[in-house]
Amino acid sequence: MDPRHPIRFPRGQGYLYFVAWLQIVTGTLTTLFSAFGVFQGLVNDSAPLNPLNAGGQTHGFWLRLISAYVVFQMTYGWIFGLLHLASGAACFGARWRGFVIFANAVNLLNFPHGTTVAFLTLHGLGVRSIAHVFKGRTKS
Repeated sequence: MDPRHPIRFPRGQGYLYFVAWLQIVTGTLTTLFSAFGVFQGLVNDSAPLNPLNAGGQTHGFWLRLISAYVVFQMTYGWIFGLLHLASGAACFGARWRGFVIFANAVNLLNFPHGTTVAFLTLHGLGVRSIAHVFKGRTKS
């Protein structure tokens, strides 16, 4: 970047753009990975996508818990991903702050990547200068 022509955002808007891109990338990957898992279940046997069947004949509690979590991510990940995509688009336009909060509160369940992005977004929305961007009153 040329120091003579720095890119300047109104206070708070740069962070909002950062979390918007982060949510869009995370939402896209989450949706794609979930879609691949669901497609595999539709083409082949869908029984492994049932969380009650997770782990099969595995006898360990932790192995069954991990299997259930992976099935949960594949089955419901597209919902988490689409919420992150819509939330990222809303952040670009500094619109629908309530929806952005709701979408990221839901994505706290999307451990580990969705939780991390949701935490960064929710933390940023608590900062006064970013809240002012949503209201259209940017502070310098």
